[in-house]
Amino acid sequence: MKNKAVLFLVLAAIIVPLRPAVAATKLPPNAAPQAQQILRLPNTGPEGPYLDETLTIYNRQDGTDLIQEPLVVTDARGNVFPTAATSWSVSPDKLTWTFHIRKGLVWSDGVPLTAKDYLFSFRNQASPKTAYDFTFITEAVQDVKNWAAVNTGKMPLTALGVAAPDLYTLTITTAAPRPQLPATIAYVWAEPEHVVSKYGNNWATSLTHMVFSGPYIASSWQKGVSITLTPNSTYHGVRKAPFSKITWAIAAGNGMAQFQTGQVDQTPYLGAGQLQAALHSSQSKDVVTQSAFDVWYLTYNTYTKPFSDLRVRQAFNLAVDRQTLANDVLKNIAIPNYTLLMPGYPGYDKSIKVPYSVKQAQQLLAAAGYAGGKGFPSINIYVRNSPGEIGFSVPAAEYIQSQLKTNLGVNVGVKVLEQKVVTADLNQHTAPLVLIGYNYDYVGTSNFMDLFVTGGRHAWSNKQYDQTVAAADSSFDANSSKALYAKAQHILADQVPASFLFTPVYHFLWNPKIANPPTLPQLTDDWMLNSYVMK
Repeated sequence: MKNKAVLFLVLAAIIVPLRPAVAATKLPPNAAPQAQQILRLPNTGPEGPYLDETLTIYNRQDGTDLIQEPLVVTDARGNVFPTAATSWSVSPDKLTWTFHIRKGLVWSDGVPLTAKDYLFSFRNQASPKTAYDFTFITEAVQDVKNWAAVNTGKMPLTALGVAAPDLYTLTITTAAPRPQLPATIAYVWAEPEHVVSKYGNNWATSLTHMVFSGPYIASSWQKGVSITLTPNSTYHGVRKAPFSKITWAIAAGNGMAQFQTGQVDQTPYLGAGQLQAALHSSQSKDVVTQSAFDVWYLTYNTYTKPFSDLRVRQAFNLAVDRQTLANDVLKNIAIPNYTLLMPGYPGYDKSIKVPYSVKQAQQLLAAAGYAGGKGFPSINIYVRNSPGEIGFSVPAAEYIQSQLKTNLGVNVGVKVLEQKVVTADLNQHTAPLVLIGYNYDYVGTSNFMDLFVTGGRHAWSNKQYDQTVAAADSSFDANSSKALYAKAQHILADQVPASFLFTPVYHFLWNPKIANPPTLPQLTDDWMLNSYVMK
C-alpha cells in the first residue's frame, strides 16, 4: 500500500479548534532561494491510471494528496490538524460524528467546495461501480454504517451512513463506536460531483477535465514520463505550497545514479549495500535516516494445505533466525521484530518473543507429516516488485528460503510479482505464502490489529480474535482497549497466521539545497509532503 501517517486520538465529545497558520518552511543555510525550491522525486512505483485517491489507493498516480483537500491532515509528529474540516464532535451515543466544513474553499474552476463534495466522495467509494480497493479503512476501521451493504449493491447509495444536512456540515454515522475515526478521516478527500457527474470516473485519467481543491494543481502529466505539480492560485485553505514545482518521475530509472547526476533530489530507500557505499563516500552527509512504524512478515494461507495445519506454521515461525536476518542480511536497515506491532508503537508488547529453535521446528514439521521436508508441496514466497522495498524484501525472502531449506529440508522459491498482482492474490486469498509489509495509516493500535480480522487481506479467521479486536476498537476507555489489544496479540502469537520478522529502518539521500528533509516516521510518496504543507 501507499502509506499514510495519522495520529490516533480519542476525541469523544470535544471540539477541535482551527490551528493558527505558522511560518513558511525554514530553509537550511545553503539552500536554494524559496523561488527555486523545485523538488524532483524519483519513480516510486508503477504508473497509476487515475489521479484520484477516492477511486483507488493502490492504483493511483503520485500527487493525489496535494491536489485535493482532505478533511484533516497530519504534521511531522502525526498530530491531526483540521484542513477542510474546522472542527468536529461526536454524539452522546458515540455513533454520529459531525464535521464543520470551512467556508470559502473553491475548486480550481471557481465552483464552491462544500460538504456535498465530501458526501459524494464517500458515496463514490462505496458504489459497486467504482470497485474501490481500500475498503479496509472505510468498512473495517471507520465502520461507516451500511458500507458493506451499499458496496455490494444490497442497499442504495443514500443508505450509507454519511449525510450533508447543509452545505457546511458533514455527518458520519458508524455501526459501532469508533474513537479513532477523526484520525482516519485523513483518508477523505473532496471529489467534484459537478465534474464526475458529467465525465464519470474517467475524469481523473487525464488533465483535460480535472479540477483541483488542494494547494497544488497537476499542471503536466506526461504518461510514462513524469507528472508535475505547481501551486494552485485559487486555493484558500490552510495548507502551504512551499515548493514552486514538484516533479515525480514515472519512467523507471536508477534512483541512485539519478541523484548522483543531479536529476532527482531524493533517492529511493537504500539497500544494505547501497547504504554502506553511501556512508563511505563524499555523500555520507546527505544520508537521512528514519524510523518506521512498519512491520514485515510472512503471511500464510491457513485456508489450504499445508498452512491449514498450525504445526506447519509454527515450524516455519521457529525456523527463521530473525537476529541474523536483521543484523547480518539487512545490516543497518532493519531490526528484529516478533509481533504485529513494533517498538515505540502504541500497544507494543515486548514480552512476546519467538525463539530460534531448529530442533523444535523440525519436530513440529515431522508431526505434521513432513519429516525432513519430504512430501512438502512446491510453493513460492511472493514478493511485490516495488522500488521502495525491493532492495530489502528480496534479500530477506532469499534468506528465509535458505533457512527453510537448511533447517527443515523444505524447498520454496522466491517469486517477484507486480504489486497489483500480489494485492489481488492477498485479497482473494489465493497466495500460499507472501512476504509483505504494512505501514501505519494512523498511529493507533487498531490500525494494525484490524488487519487480521476475518474478511481482510489475510487468509485466516479466528472468532475469538475478531470479537476481542471489535471490543477494543469500540471502546473509548483507554485502559480497557489496551488490555483487549494485548489479549488479541497473544492470540496471534499462539495461532501464527503470520511470522512477524523485522521492522525496517529507512535511509535515503536528500539534496541539501532543498528544504530540510521531511521528518515523518516512514517517508512515502506525496504523503510525506504534508510535513511541509502544514508548516
